[in-house]
Amino acid sequence: RGCPFHHQCALAVSCNGLWAMTSGRSRIFIRLQQVMPDHDGSLDMSDQDEGSPLTSRGANTEAVQGRQKERLAKSRLTFARGASIGVALILAAALIVMGRTDLTHNVLGHLWSVRVGSTDHNSVGLVAVRGEQDSEKLHSHHGKAGDLTAWDKGTLRKEEQRSNNHHLTAYWDVGACGPMGPDHNVEWCGGQVYNARCNSTVLVNESLCRTGRANLVSQRKFTEGDVVYIEGCMYIYFAQYRCEPFTSTTTTTTTSTSTSTLTMTTLTKTSTTSTTSLTSSTSSSTTSSTSTRSTTTSFTTTSTISSTTTTPETEERMMKRAQEFESHLKLEGGRWSPAAGLPPACPSHFQLPGATPPALATQHNGKHLPDVCFVKEGPHRVFVISDWGGVLLNGGPRPADLRSKGDFVKGVDDIAQLLVAEQMRQRATTRGPDYIINGGDSFYWGGLDITCGTPDRIIPSPQLQLNFENVYTGPGIDGKPWLSVLGNHDYGGYQFNKGWDQLISYSWKPGGRWIMPAQYWRQTILYPGFSVDYLFLDTNVFDTMDVNIEDNHNICGKHHNHKNATCGAQGPETLWKCPEWFNDLWLAQQKWIEVHLGESKADWQIVVTHFPPTWFQDGWISLAKRHGIDLLIAGHRHHQQVFAEWPENPLYPTPWLVSGGGGGITSEAPPSKDGNDDEYGFFELTFTQDTIQIVGISHAGKIRSTTFVKQRFPHSADAK
Repeated sequence: RGCPFHHQCALAVSCNGLWAMTSGRSRIFIRLQQVMPDHDGSLDMSDQDEGSPLTSRGANTEAVQGRQKERLAKSRLTFARGASIGVALILAAALIVMGRTDLTHNVLGHLWSVRVGSTDHNSVGLVAVRGEQDSEKLHSHHGKAGDLTAWDKGTLRKEEQRSNNHHLTAYWDVGACGPMGPDHNVEWCGGQVYNARCNSTVLVNESLCRTGRANLVSQRKFTEGDVVYIEGCMYIYFAQYRCEPFTSTTTTTTTSTSTSTLTMTTLTKTSTTSTTSLTSSTSSSTTSSTSTRSTTTSFTTTSTISSTTTTPETEERMMKRAQEFESHLKLEGGRWSPAAGLPPACPSHFQLPGATPPALATQHNGKHLPDVCFVKEGPHRVFVISDWGGVLLNGGPRPADLRSKGDFVKGVDDIAQLLVAEQMRQRATTRGPDYIINGGDSFYWGGLDITCGTPDRIIPSPQLQLNFENVYTGPGIDGKPWLSVLGNHDYGGYQFNKGWDQLISYSWKPGGRWIMPAQYWRQTILYPGFSVDYLFLDTNVFDTMDVNIEDNHNICGKHHNHKNATCGAQGPETLWKCPEWFNDLWLAQQKWIEVHLGESKADWQIVVTHFPPTWFQDGWISLAKRHGIDLLIAGHRHHQQVFAEWPENPLYPTPWLVSGGGGGITSEAPPSKDGNDDEYGFFELTFTQDTIQIVGISHAGKIRSTTFVKQRFPHSADAK
């Protein structure tokens, strides 16, 4: 464990000093290298990586020999310290076995002093390697990463962890070393198990978070090299939380200051480029910048909007700009000009590939469906919901219950899906959506109660009728398409062989409104003067593990799947191939999204998937930066939240939202009966040519947040 003060773990302790007496590389927690003298006094560099400080090409021979002599002396010192530490550890273990814990602290105190005494930044006793990312961090702190000892790097890890506020970290070990010991915040992560299921939201002291709540950011399980240091102790299981942003009842706005003039002069949109020149002028200077977006056709227009005061964005201002923009795209008689970019043959309805469901549900993966045109004047609105389909009880849907009885709010928690559906119905009477975005987990607990791989492509299901068709009805909602992705519960929750393929086939139901032709797919939607590209992804690989791991969030675990479980030729073909099948699916999507984001000519690029971007976070940061993703929509966490500002949003300036409060499962925290909370609800998006407005609406119809999103333009093609 690496913690010298945890008595019941002392016999299994793994301290850096003890590692100094070993050779080679350990794959347990950190890969290690040791540079020790050969019998002739020379340094054995056979295990050094090419290009390391000892083997750099073109190095001056005399300088290298001088450094070798210096390192030889230091390595001997390291070996002596390691021997001292090893003796101290053995003695400490013996004292614990004998029950003499009163003397153990003295011995371990000596061990501690030896470890601290070895923190010479130039010594080479041990070189800990955690990969390129950490190596870059170490370079920025201390120069060359290779010149740091393992203890230096452990100290650096501690400094990094403190900067993340370890009070918002849950960390634990296994067995008797876990919750029975002093592990911090371990109650957030479910106790004495290897893969604890951590709470998505926890209550914390308001001195730590203004809102009194923190949200799960990441959870580490069995990942080689991933360790966290807290106060000198090393843990291999930990979960990082981040304060919930203090924006639940506020408005996020975009402001402009000073005298500014927005001029759209000879604004040209072609099949390859669209250039908008924004010139801001003051009394003493003039600056200009050019960004590139693209749609179709060409037009020229001129309009000017001036402001001389600080003006927060509002819906009224946004819609006024949109109306002025549309007015320049109209011909006499009210018809759209070619400048609106609406091809004459563009359909107004969504078109599926083929007239019948595919034989294999994976057949249309990666398809770019034909463009759809909404030719009406704005506003153009969309509803967003996820985690919405409850279990069938007494003929109607009820939320799957994860809430303890003491926290269960009767009148809300027991009818949450119906409450949210009613608010969607009421909102749609005056602000009807063009379509609805569904972020997955559509049917709890375990998806459609049909075995995947069944030859019949569309099997009648009471869940689809009673949980979906009969619930989301009313003027403004009837017949509106539901553009959907799969969630982990749609595969079966802790199984992979439920009716997820039937959800894909259901898209071909005659006269239906369900649109999910594949596990991942793309749709371009054209509005007068601008366009939106949606990329729908399956990120359920993040709920798969080795088949032998028993976990309620392991789709591929043998403890809940039958040993002969199969989805046939479409896959997974067997239980044992399940993790590989999901991994291959995710690898294919990573290549696919790179291509499709790179070729997108739309004004807005939006990613829709089930898992929030705190999974695969570094990858999403890179994609958003290089391709200019404008918004990411997710579910999975059972509440409503928008992440727009830094530092709560690691993808900044790309915002993302979680709409997991659809009511199919009880929320992360108890709701209030009056709806002044963000546990259950849905989002409304309003699109214009330059802004997306995001409005959060609770289960009681309360407006909980309003956020305005501006386009994010990509960095240069070679941006890292």
